Amino acid sequence: MNAAPLFASDKDYAARLSDVDFWLPHVEEILHRHGFFDAEKTMIPGIGSTCPSFIVGNRVIKLFGHLPLWQQSFAAERSAHNLIATDHEILAPRLLAQGALFADGSWPYLVTSRMQGTQWHDLNLSPAQKSAIADELGTQIKRIHTLPLPQDFSPSHPTTKEIVASARASVFPAHLIDQIEGFLTAPEEPENVFVHGDIFTRHVFVKNDRLTGIIDWGDARIADRHFELAKIHLNLFACDKGLLRAFLEAANWPVGKDFARRCLAQALRQNAIGQKLHLQNDTFFLLPDILPLREIKTLDELADQLFAV
Repeated sequence: MNAAPLFASDKDYAARLSDVDFWLPHVEEILHRHGFFDAEKTMIPGIGSTCPSFIVGNRVIKLFGHLPLWQQSFAAERSAHNLIATDHEILAPRLLAQGALFADGSWPYLVTSRMQGTQWHDLNLSPAQKSAIADELGTQIKRIHTLPLPQDFSPSHPTTKEIVASARASVFPAHLIDQIEGFLTAPEEPENVFVHGDIFTRHVFVKNDRLTGIIDWGDARIADRHFELAKIHLNLFACDKGLLRAFLEAANWPVGKDFARRCLAQALRQNAIGQKLHLQNDTFFLLPDILPLREIKTLDELADQLFAV
């Protein structure tokens, strides 16, 4: 058995994420263990991943460890795969095998099928192509959000203090941060559903102008449905309200009078969760490029600028 991976720091861990030579013995051990090993298949590192992930042929091997919440991420992704497997119309990888590298349960892993196509991030899609894919994504999210709530699902949720701190650590407009606590405590009825929670440009795959799948379910949780729109609209759609409208219509989304407020409140929560789960995260990174932030005086105004449809 190989020695456990050890890292001097988070920086050292991040530097090793795509290091094929470092992870090769562990990946080969996993493939041998499940009868998947093929000496002719090369090992390709995933791009922009928080966890070490490698493509070998038509399979993806993802390992969990080192990070403070690796146990939560593994449990969430495993439970998510078990849940989405109950609906074969959901376009997502299929779980092929699971286990742990070591007898004490450390460094668990998942082996999933490889998604066909190319990441949205790497494509030069036309507005019409993006709109068509947004429509397809809306149909998929409708299916995902109607899945039964899993009983074994308990990812942590951020406190108001953590939400405010994460906003300060992001590009969120500093002059609006003191309004966050009151904004979050405004009355609202939760609409809790099962959400993916991290649908951005690297997690959406496209082939021949069609959506082929959504990957990386380690941020999945039970949350207000508007939590899903944080990364979809602020990252994948780059705040394009035309794409948002196409998505919402296809998803048959219940757009209420407080829709924009709900979206921003959940985006603030998503930003906090992302900073805890990942080495780096700023849900609001695009805002300085698309809005005159200094001219916006309230969080309600910011919510309308971003999400009002």
